Amino acid sequence: IFETAQRFRMKIFDPTAERFEVPLPVPKVETKAENTDYQIAVTNKPFSIAVTRKSNGAVLFDSSVAPLIFADQFLKLSTRLTSPLVYG
Repeated sequence: IFETAQRFRMKIFDPTAERFEVPLPVPKVETKAENTDYQIAVTNKPFSIAVTRKSNGAVLFDSSVAPLIFADQFLKLSTRLTSPLVYG
């Protein structure tokens, strides 16, 4: 999950069901970062992910605004925008 000191990658999937994945190139990380500038908090019920910057406590990502819906052929993930400068 911890790829570099500044980047993490999380894959949400059902380990009991095989699914098609778009063949996009992703960076290969041989060793995981031990010291990062972010902290990840995962809540199981209801499922949410929060990422904060360790150095100043800034919230970078927060999905606790609405529940994750993970169903066959459908994924809904809501996040709270922490800045008006975020797009995509």
